[in-house]
This record gives sequence, structure tokens and C-alpha cells, in this order.
Amino acid sequence: MSGMIVSGFKPTTSLMDDDVYKLRMCFAAWWLQNKLGRDILVTYRFINRTRSIPLARHINVDQLRDCLNNQIGQLHFRPDELTYFNRLHHFDQRSPEFMEFMAQMKLPYVNVEARGDELNIHTTGPWPVSMWWEMKILYTISEMFYINWMKEHNLGLADVLAEGRKRRTEAIELLQRFPGLRYSEFGARRRFSKAWERETDEDLIKKMPNQLIGISDMEFARDYGVNASGTNAHERGMVYSSVYHDRGILYAHQKSLDDWWEIWGPELSIALTDLYGSEFFWRNFTLEQMKTWHGFRQDSGDPFIEIPRAIWWYIRKGLNLKEIREKFAIPSDGITATKAVEIYQCFSPMINVQFGIGSFWTNNLGLPNISMIVKALETDGCPLVKLSDNQAKALGDPAEIERIKQEVDYDEQFTEQPIY
Repeated sequence: MSGMIVSGFKPTTSLMDDDVYKLRMCFAAWWLQNKLGRDILVTYRFINRTRSIPLARHINVDQLRDCLNNQIGQLHFRPDELTYFNRLHHFDQRSPEFMEFMAQMKLPYVNVEARGDELNIHTTGPWPVSMWWEMKILYTISEMFYINWMKEHNLGLADVLAEGRKRRTEAIELLQRFPGLRYSEFGARRRFSKAWERETDEDLIKKMPNQLIGISDMEFARDYGVNASGTNAHERGMVYSSVYHDRGILYAHQKSLDDWWEIWGPELSIALTDLYGSEFFWRNFTLEQMKTWHGFRQDSGDPFIEIPRAIWWYIRKGLNLKEIREKFAIPSDGITATKAVEIYQCFSPMINVQFGIGSFWTNNLGLPNISMIVKALETDGCPLVKLSDNQAKALGDPAEIERIKQEVDYDEQFTEQPIY
């Protein structure tokens, strides 16, 4: 059984409807390709981690393929969007050739088919281009799914939105009791709909102007004149491990950090710690890096274990308590309003805790949550691996996962099924 066709469906009309970290990683990937003198071909695959909801039963595969390739895939960055990119990072001064590249960029074809009751989706292309499909595939699937789910279960849109507004109001009222608690809205990828994310952002800006410090989606950040929040993602270290596979994981890991610093300096120096397990990261993060990088994002594992782990390593390698209090700790894994308050109350006296709150803002309407991702799983024919601080979030070929666990001395035991 395949899902129904959604009449007049158009999830976005802008390539800039995407997280700002894609722009920043795109420039870094383009920079690396130029440095190497060749394209880095990366394959991205869609993965549905919520096996209880077989998506091909709820989404019309032919319409999804058409929407991705013949609607979104035909878009280009508009002049006003390129102007915004320049305003963010002065690319016209930093590298005019990059702006020419962005103006001419064409997304590669996305292969979409049903494999039984599941979706089989993948795309391959040069890294700075193919990476732009991740968000677009995810929010297109998400919106199509919820439209059909409501039809299948005779749920009226007005009732669903009313429940979402009730939940959002309760969350805002809770967070307003802690005016020092600050966060960015990170929820575009698994949003209920683009219209709902826009309504949510307007509500957050109106009611919590001093607590909302940014929005990850560039289109909304620009439209509302707020900070575009986001730095980098796991795929960066994963691709580096393939590009420099002959030098080993540690070399590739440090090379990724060093190149990011060379490109962006302190401006975007928020480290993602869990690619090969946070113990590996902190063990190899030097005192100089600890002093110069602004902080870290905690994207898997238990924050009540991972934040103390980070503080312990900061102390062990020589930072004093004042220096640690100035560092950013940014939990972003399945954060709810209640969870944010618990973390904030526990750790804010010790370190500068801020949050990336995603699907809780953009898809908390009483409907089923789907944990779905699009990840880089192959580069130039080499398999890629992500371990994380949650064994349930490990990605890649099982044999390759085990090989890399041995190489990095991985011993994390925490396991929890992802919510989003």
C-alpha cells in the first residue's frame, strides 16, 4: 500500500530554507575540494529509525520523487539569498569564486523508491552540493507524512493545531520562569510543516525575545532579523575520515578541527564531541584548543553524564573554574522544555549552558514522532561511520563500526532509542 497523493503539495520554494550550518559547512567543503584539487563524492541515505511506522505506507513514492527532483531540485539560490550569505560572512571579500559556485549550484538527482513498506532514498554528488539535500528530504517527508496521517485517522487540522498551540504555550510559560535560560530553534528538519515552524518562530520571538538567541533555518532567521544559529555536523568528521583514511582516525579528526579553525577561527568554534565517542574527543582535545574554542555541543548520550565529563576534562587539562564558566555547553539531543530546565538548573552555575531545541518546538502537536535522518554513509566508495555517545545512534557498516571502535578505544555503554 502506498500513501495518498497530496494535492497542491509544495514544501518549500527556496533553497535557503535550510539550516545555516549547511552554508558554513558548504564553504568548508568547497575550500577542502579546492585544496585537494578534486571533487569529494559523497553518498547520502535516508534512514527511518522509527520502524513501527513504515513510511512507504503513508507517502506516495512517485509524488515524493517528483517533488524532490522536479520541484526542489530545480531551484537555485536567488540574488537576494546570495546577498544574505554575503551579509553573514562577507564571502564576496573572502572568496568571490565561492559566490559564483553558489549561484550556479544545481542539486544532484535523488533516487526514491519503495523497498517493501520502507522508503529507499539516496543521492550522490560533490560534497558541497549533495549536502544540501539532507534537510530538504527530511522536511518534505515529514510534511507529506503528517498530511496523510491526519487523513488516515480522520484528524482535523484545526484540532491538531489547537493542541500544538496549547503545548507550545505551556512550554513557553515554563521557560519564561527561567529568564537566564537561552536557546536556539533547531527544528526545521522534522517540522510538522513550514507554516507551523513560521508560526512557532513568530510566537517565540514575540514572547521570549531575550531567551531565543537564534533560529537555524536561514530563511526564517533572515525574515525575522534574528541570529542564524549553527556551526557544523557529524558528516564533516565522517568525510574527513575517508579523505585521510590512510592516516588514521586521530589524524583525520584533528585535521577536521584544525581546518575548521583555519577557515572560521573563534567565530564558529563550537565542537561536536560525540562522533567517535566523547571520551575519544576530550582525550585528544589539547589544552590550547580548550582555551581557544568557545565550547561544545552535546548531541547524544546522557547530558547529566556528558556535561560533567566535559567539565572534568577541562579541569584535568588545566582550565580554571572561571575559564570553564565562560565555555558554552549546548545540549541538542531530544531537548524538551522540561529537560532544558533540569539541565539548566543543574549546570548553569558551572558552565554557560545554552540549548538547541528542535522538533519539540516544530513538531509537538500530539502526533507520532518519527526519528528519521539523512546521513553521509559513503565517500569516494569508502564506508563512513558515526559512533556517538548512544549506541542506538551508531551508523555505518557493522564491521567498519567494530574496526573503528577498536581504533578509538570506544567503550560507551549508554543506549537509548532516539525520540526524534
